[in-house]
Amino acid sequence: MGTNSFKLLIVQADPGTGRFLALDRLKSPVLLGRDSPSASICASSQLRAAEALRHFQQILHLRRVPPPTPASSPPPPSAKPPTRHVTLTQQFVNNNEIEAMRHHIRGVLKESGLIEKVTEYGFDTAIGSSGTIRAIEKAVLFGYKRDLANLGDGEELFAGYRRDWRFSREELGGLVEKLCGEEERDSRREGFFKMRSEFIVAGAVLLEEILGTLGVEELEVSGYALGEGVIAEKLAEVFDGYDWSANARWRFVVRLATRFNNKKRMKAAAICAGIAKEIFVGLRKLNEESYDQKKLIVSLDDKDLEYLEAACLLHSIGLFMGKKGYHKQSYHIITNGNQLQGYDTKEVKLIALLARHHRKKFPKDDLVALEGFTREEKQKFRILCVIVRLSAVIEQYRSLIIQDIELSNSLEGYKLVRLNSGGMPQLVLLFSRQSLKTLIRMIYFNQKDNQEILSP
Repeated sequence: MGTNSFKLLIVQADPGTGRFLALDRLKSPVLLGRDSPSASICASSQLRAAEALRHFQQILHLRRVPPPTPASSPPPPSAKPPTRHVTLTQQFVNNNEIEAMRHHIRGVLKESGLIEKVTEYGFDTAIGSSGTIRAIEKAVLFGYKRDLANLGDGEELFAGYRRDWRFSREELGGLVEKLCGEEERDSRREGFFKMRSEFIVAGAVLLEEILGTLGVEELEVSGYALGEGVIAEKLAEVFDGYDWSANARWRFVVRLATRFNNKKRMKAAAICAGIAKEIFVGLRKLNEESYDQKKLIVSLDDKDLEYLEAACLLHSIGLFMGKKGYHKQSYHIITNGNQLQGYDTKEVKLIALLARHHRKKFPKDDLVALEGFTREEKQKFRILCVIVRLSAVIEQYRSLIIQDIELSNSLEGYKLVRLNSGGMPQLVLLFSRQSLKTLIRMIYFNQKDNQEILSP
């Protein structure tokens, strides 16, 4: 809960690997400092806060999330911090008193004791993790207000993909100069910054003064915020042996996905990854339990699952450039961005190929991009590609909650089921062992292709 907005973050957590994916991110503006000339929180702001909490409670009930355990934390403050965006906007920006705001910020920083602490302890890297800082980085990256539709063949934009999440104090200063030179209700600003447009000037000037006062020349931008930190901390409390540093490279996958997916696409990608995981785990389990029946020609391992989930999470990032050929754009972003740190060249290519071939044309057996891959790796690619394509179709046409989907074995064959609102299993797909083979061929293979991924 912040003075500007209350947020609800619902995640799918895997305690075994330390990974978690956001399923829902809800934000309710409360603006606790608005409509109050003093430092206290007025009655209307308190009503907005109470309504936001009631709305969150309804969402949790619909998602069947258990209510939180009451914590012995102190009540929220009844006074507004002197450097919050809302306060600064009302007192200075709305009156076009930018220099007075700068003087005020410097005074607050001097009285806070922060300068002395930073001087005493020093720092190696400055990291910012707020939504305002991420919005500023995005504005710096895309030149703010630049017409992305006129970037020609996209080479200039792809150059931005190869850039790390960081910006310099000089770049921030250029952005502040642009913002302060605009009209107060600039429509282009509202289109770019959306809900943050009203307070972005105050936020940018505040950040510029902080970096200047502390001598920070470059700020690294985190793809996470305090909410994710709280999630990780709670997982560590609940699950024994939780490894904070586990799957460090997975965080770069999530970071790249959140960079180019909006909230709606990110949620869909997370659901797709969850569906793919259930199919993968179920298929692997059924394969291990099969003796005289047909088995997969290769064995799938945990790394294959990681590639599969990464591809599902990244398959739609190309939509950032438009729907036409977005699967190809996703491929180019993944391979040219140098963002998936920790993965070698072959792993990055595999993830990119899975993302590219989740739709449209089926990859041929002699796909040039698979040169250098072993026969076993090519066979695994085919299986993973089938799962990606199937998961994308299920996610697109069915509103599934990924915790409730499961692939199981039965006398009738393979069942893909989910739990309905009453907690009863509901059939999504049913196919026999033979029709599984046929289904895979229909989804993935050309009819003339006689190669199989199931052993005789």
